[in-house]
Amino acid sequence: MKVSRVKEISEKFGYLPQEIQILTKEASDREYFRLIFDKPRYKKVQDEIWNWEYYSKHYKDDKRSASLIFCYINPELGSNKRFVELSDHISQQDTGNCKVPKVYVFDNSLGVTIQEDCFETILERDPDGGDGYTGLTLHTGLFALESFLSLEFSDLKVLTNDDLRNQMDRFNKFFLYNFLGIDISDLSCHKHNIQNLIDETLQNLSKQPWVNCHQDFEVRNIMETPLQTAIIDFQDTCKGPIGIDLAGLFIDHYNFEKTFGEAKCGDWTNDYIGHGLDIMGIQEAEIMCDYAIWGGIQRNLRILGTLSNLYLENGRDFRLPDLPKILSNLEQIIPEKHKELKNFLKQDVNLALNQKLMELGL
Repeated sequence: MKVSRVKEISEKFGYLPQEIQILTKEASDREYFRLIFDKPRYKKVQDEIWNWEYYSKHYKDDKRSASLIFCYINPELGSNKRFVELSDHISQQDTGNCKVPKVYVFDNSLGVTIQEDCFETILERDPDGGDGYTGLTLHTGLFALESFLSLEFSDLKVLTNDDLRNQMDRFNKFFLYNFLGIDISDLSCHKHNIQNLIDETLQNLSKQPWVNCHQDFEVRNIMETPLQTAIIDFQDTCKGPIGIDLAGLFIDHYNFEKTFGEAKCGDWTNDYIGHGLDIMGIQEAEIMCDYAIWGGIQRNLRILGTLSNLYLENGRDFRLPDLPKILSNLEQIIPEKHKELKNFLKQDVNLALNQKLMELGL
């Protein structure tokens, strides 16, 4: 959507932005814009974000807010209806340590929502200026996840084993075959190895608690605000194994060594449980990490296939540079007994992926 059209629609609903920023596109069909009003955006005053006095003075929850988020999706491609329904439903509950964006405008025929801006504050930023990436991320994310798990829903889709398997099969179909041109039907040992991994993953996921599952519970969808943590992009929430959302926190695509290393060491558990954290009664770091590993295998197989297909079908290449990290993270969390498969991913598939990205100039 053109910025001029965003301004026209915003003014139709009584919002008169002084500036409109085009935000980075994500993997969905949605387009996001920031409507900026009478005060500078937080990104211009990053050093002030933890200053409550500054927040109270400049940022109000009304039309004179410094900014709001305008979201557009072509009605022929999808709808924001589910997001709005869930936002309204969640807002009526006690969300504890987290909140969701308030929706001010929803017009399904236009494919438009105007909603609260939950601030682009990256969780790894330590308010005291220290390193603090993993501690702050896990602390904030786990408490937000605990709140998310406590929400009550009456109409969530329940993921089945077939759903989980079909999502993982995208790895073979879209990532290996369609995108990289690797036909594992000609490599029977690797086909067998991948299917063994998928079968084992399903077996382990079936033993986990099945709970509210965001499906993309990672840093970029968890915003730290001066008051509460905000969760966004929850429109695909369903009932599924807890490990999928734990994986979003423990197996971060962009900071894998730090987040997974922190998760495995387990030093954080006593401290967080001592502060009242209760993730479905799981108190052992080893169990939580095991859940995250199997959830991460399912999640990374799905994401590699999904992002490849988005490029093949819609030409969206902005997430393709992330694929080597996601593939590497996947290889590292696969158990050592799958050594032959791990070597195939680390060597053959990684080489083919790097060559493909070079061909595309990425």
